[in-house]
Formats: sequence, C-alpha cells, structure tokens
Amino acid sequence: MLVLLRKNICSVLVHNKADLDESRQLVKKSEGEEKAKKLKIAFHVTSVMRDQGVNEVFKRLARANLEKILNTKNGGPGRKEISDTGTRE
Repeated sequence: MLVLLRKNICSVLVHNKADLDESRQLVKKSEGEEKAKKLKIAFHVTSVMRDQGVNEVFKRLARANLEKILNTKNGGPGRKEISDTGTRE
C-alpha cells in the first residue's frame, strides 16, 4: 500500500539495518511499523549489507509515482495498471 503524503508524491517508510540485532538499532522495527500505520503508508524492512529489499522498495515507489503521473495525465479512474516491469497492461 502506497499513499500520498503530499499531493504529488507517494511515500513509504523504510526500516534499514535489518541485519543488526534489535538492541543495536536506533529505531525499533515495531516503532517504524507503528509510525507507518499512523501515517497510513507502506512499511518496508531492508538491509543494504544483506542486499535485502532495497531494490524492491525503490521499484515499488517508482511504479507508484509513475501511476500517479499517468493517472493525472489520463484524467483519473479507468487507467491501466503498471506491471512489475513498468509496462502498461
């Protein structure tokens, strides 16, 4: 679920450093999940060190913003969804 925090931008909350023990993390995963829930935005856990989830977050955010742009240009509902490859279906 990606939602607009601002009129023209989709946002997500990312919890990085999933490879660290929770006692070493500055922000606990549960705190991030709670904040994302309050903001009604997606929450993703990533680890750059393990190459876990980073590319997926960027791709998902890019697709969501592309959808927003296409939806605006095409006049709203009735638009086609963007696939994982970025092509229109």
